[in-house]
Amino acid sequence: MPDKPSAYELARIYGISAVAAMRGGTYTAKQKRALDKLAERTAKRENRR
Repeated sequence: MPDKPSAYELARIYGISAVAAMRGGTYTAKQKRALDKLAERTAKRENRR
């Protein structure tokens, strides 16, 4: 299992500010859709293994 991503990595991946990531961040609808897509792709990848 990889290390927990830092706030800066989350900010880069999800397109939010590093400060928002450190606060726990609130996401816009667009960002939530991107997170949903990311979760779906991850689930598919895990299911293939």
